Amino acid sequence: MKKITQLLFLVSIILLTGCQPIVKILTGTRNPRFESESTIQSWLRKKKFPEVPVYSSSFEMWKSNTKPKTPEVFIFDNKGRYISYKNPSKPECTGPAELFISYMDTTQSYNYSDEYTLNSFVAPLKKLNCENVLYTKKENVDYHVFITFNDFMGNYFLRNKTYRWLDSLASNSNIKYELILVNTDLQSCWDSTQKAYYSHIKEAKK
Repeated sequence: MKKITQLLFLVSIILLTGCQPIVKILTGTRNPRFESESTIQSWLRKKKFPEVPVYSSSFEMWKSNTKPKTPEVFIFDNKGRYISYKNPSKPECTGPAELFISYMDTTQSYNYSDEYTLNSFVAPLKKLNCENVLYTKKENVDYHVFITFNDFMGNYFLRNKTYRWLDSLASNSNIKYELILVNTDLQSCWDSTQKAYYSHIKEAKK
């Protein structure tokens, strides 16, 4: 009984810290499937997401394993610098994100990371129909915020991560921001060769 209690305590701590690789095992996220622009938009409406621009990860990002982690929030200042909110010793843990977003303010000093710039982050993204993104940086905002999502990430992450990030962002009256959603599902607009490549990789992993 003592071991079971200790295990339950450990699981609770893991869930609260939001360390994604472990949590994904515990919450049973589903395998990805191909999604179209219409199914993605329908999902967003059903889940009551705000009406903002939506981009997607490209086939090349999937192939090179460089698509952004999901769910995750990426924040850039008005100079296009990437603001890292995580503890460097726990890069997989998204737990502090909602608190960080709640207290974002232009008077604060932040740690900037050279992992991305605003331009390098947006450059490989696509529209939901697989066309290139023609992104123009808004100049009248303090921060550019990108939140990744997909259909297979599971309701746990939606309730305890994404919704909290969105609520924190909407509640922060100290900043002006641009919000863009980034879908990381497999895209039905990929051509047959690209779809076949992913299917081959998926079969090889079985």
